[in-house]
Amino acid sequence: MVIITGLAMISFVLFGAVDDPRNMPTTLVAIFLAAIVGGGFWVAGLGNGKSAEWGVTGAILGALMGIALAVYTREQPAAVLTGGNLSRQEMTSLQMQRNLATQFMQQALVRTKSPQAQFFQGFQLLPDPARDVVFSEILSREADRLGIALPEGAVVEYINDQTNKKMTKELFSEIRETLRTTDNAIMSALRRELRAQTAANVMYGSKFVTPATYYDFFRKLNAKQSAELVSIPVSSFEEGLPEPTEGELRALFDQYRNNFPNVGDDGRLEEGRPGFRQPQRVGLAYFEIAFEDVKATVGEVTDEEIQKVYDERYKKELPVMDLEGALDKPLDGPDLPKLTPPAVDDKPAAPATEDKPAAPAAEDKPAAEKPAETPAAEEKPATEDKPESEAKPESATETPEETSALKLGEMSFVALFDDAPAAQDDAKPAADTPAEAAKPAAETPADEKPEAAKPTEEKPAETKPADEKPAAETPAKEGNSADAKPPEGDKPTEKKPAGEAMVPPAPTSDVRPLDDELKAEIREDILRERTHAKMRELGQATLKFMNDKGFQHSLDKESEDYLSAEELNALMEGYAEKNGMTYVQTPLLSAEELREGEDYPIGLAFSMEGQPMLVAERVFRMGPNELYRAMSGHNFRTDSEFVFWKTADKAPHAPESMDDEIVKKQVIAAWKRQQALPKAESRAEELLALAKGSDKPMSELFAEETVTGDKDSLYLTVKETGPFSWMQRSTAQSPNPFQPAPIRLSQITGAEDAGERFMEEVCNEMQVGDTAIIPNQDGSALYLVRLTSRDPDATPEAMEEFRKEFIAAGNLPEYRQLAQAEVALHSSQFYDWAEEVWDQYAVEMPERQ
Repeated sequence: MVIITGLAMISFVLFGAVDDPRNMPTTLVAIFLAAIVGGGFWVAGLGNGKSAEWGVTGAILGALMGIALAVYTREQPAAVLTGGNLSRQEMTSLQMQRNLATQFMQQALVRTKSPQAQFFQGFQLLPDPARDVVFSEILSREADRLGIALPEGAVVEYINDQTNKKMTKELFSEIRETLRTTDNAIMSALRRELRAQTAANVMYGSKFVTPATYYDFFRKLNAKQSAELVSIPVSSFEEGLPEPTEGELRALFDQYRNNFPNVGDDGRLEEGRPGFRQPQRVGLAYFEIAFEDVKATVGEVTDEEIQKVYDERYKKELPVMDLEGALDKPLDGPDLPKLTPPAVDDKPAAPATEDKPAAPAAEDKPAAEKPAETPAAEEKPATEDKPESEAKPESATETPEETSALKLGEMSFVALFDDAPAAQDDAKPAADTPAEAAKPAAETPADEKPEAAKPTEEKPAETKPADEKPAAETPAKEGNSADAKPPEGDKPTEKKPAGEAMVPPAPTSDVRPLDDELKAEIREDILRERTHAKMRELGQATLKFMNDKGFQHSLDKESEDYLSAEELNALMEGYAEKNGMTYVQTPLLSAEELREGEDYPIGLAFSMEGQPMLVAERVFRMGPNELYRAMSGHNFRTDSEFVFWKTADKAPHAPESMDDEIVKKQVIAAWKRQQALPKAESRAEELLALAKGSDKPMSELFAEETVTGDKDSLYLTVKETGPFSWMQRSTAQSPNPFQPAPIRLSQITGAEDAGERFMEEVCNEMQVGDTAIIPNQDGSALYLVRLTSRDPDATPEAMEEFRKEFIAAGNLPEYRQLAQAEVALHSSQFYDWAEEVWDQYAVEMPERQ
């Protein structure tokens, strides 16, 4: 009884020391089992008088059993880190809280139709969800250390800000019911995530672009500088270098095999750094349907076909004009309200001068006898006794609809004169001529030339009466027609009868005659159309053939219809030979090699499947397992049609050895460049000393200088860059019509491979007149640069004006693209910072067994 009571007390003490028996420390487990087993052995040893020995043996055995039990049965922690491990139960709880906060905000943004819905990506900071949950716990502990408190009001403010204050109690309750949780759970989950992100912003900084950064964007896009420069290729100094040993190559390879060229170990840009990490490469197989090859098979073009195309596309019948009907039709234009013209006299008023009173109006005609601006060509005196029907032309059979638009038959062309009035032969104004002497132009015989057509003797111009009508409105007077003098330099206008004046000139034909030149053009057009049609037909047939055979390659290898890669290639080669096409299999190529290489024109073909893009881009966006899926493309430069598929896809990787021929060539080239660089730098320093000691232009100063300094070397070439900015919008059209052309480093004449350090030195560090040595992007050349001008200059006035231009320009579209790149760079550096914090907490995440 005593023993049982003692064991019970021990159990009570041990189990009361921990909240969860599963989390009992190994030591306590060992002690507990040692007491239990030792006690049992002690009791068993009472019968033979060896209870002490048996008790000790049982205690040792129990301790060993406890240790083994703790090791093999206890669940490993999900994450081991400084300040306390995270069990799998705790990890699960944290993940559930993260999911709850994310789901709530997604529903809240969607139901309130917030613009932020399309941008909300959740609260995850790191790409790996499991690591991100642990990192969130680390940030929460950092928030405790920094004393960051986030009250519930801050969570409510965040929700209102994201939903534009459209979150209501009813909507909150609906979302809560949908998620089957409580208000406190939602608010607690959001508070935890916001508190962790607040700690990240405090410790690392915000991802928002500042106004100072926008000004920097504006300066990079708009500040201009000019320079003169000389390129010194490093390869010019490789002659005479000894061959590298295997040990030297191996040492260089091991040092840089894990990074890409111009990239550091941390993944950031480091221009000039060697790198042997291999990019993604793909293998292609394709048919090329060449334009000229197909053109030779479409047959000759007959003369009948040329004549038919000429009749349809070039030869056009002249329009038929109804002159009789056209004269009575009003000109095009909207109908205006019918207006009664004001009562006016037929004769112009006398000049408004002090010494000459106004001439009395003629009394022989009523005031409203004719409109004020009736053209002279149709002017006929009308009387009240004469019926209206008699005043109309005989050809008119019915009364046209009254409109303000003038009829074509009532129009005549008039010459426009200068403001100065024509000279009068007599001192009396034209108004003194009797109205009865005026004859309508229509009564002039067709074979009789009016006297107005005769040139008259030049006379000094007299002042025209103030109210005198222009020539276009004054009826022609038979008595003084010879007195009207045209302006100097103009030929006298021959007056024609009204009917003859309205006949337009006969239309002329601009149709090209079907001569030999036009026949050749039409023949080429027909051949081109036939060729393209046959190319499309052949391309569609080839696409179907490749898809059918590619499907057989995807079958199970045990299937009777299965085709291996070797069998596929043999079929493709036979199909190409049968149909007069070229079949090509490429080696593994990088995106740059496929895009810039001249051996494989398919790289610059456009694939129109889905979003149009270059084949060199599409095949690298496809999944690694999307092999033998046939697609088509067209190269507009060579006018060739392509049908292709991807046959291999090799992911980016760090090579294990130099066995790959491509890798070994890269290592040898990098070794030679490193050995030749000191010689190139020494030569550049010599030229720099000459440039700094002279004010002469570099073209004159280096006229007799060679690249290496040897007489047998090539002469230096000095180039003027012209004005250039740090960055510019690409002039090449974007493959995606919905996206603007990218912003990139400016292309500089003579320094096309200049990189960021070149721009930084020239645009930020150098002043006008300075000379410096700057490497190009990959370190294969050195540039000797002299800055000759900058706009704006460094004066305070010019810089202030430049800042005003920045403010006036507003939010340029280019800023968005540059800001995205800035945020991407910031984000990549954020991951580096997160790794540093991760290491500070010595985090280990053992794999779950």
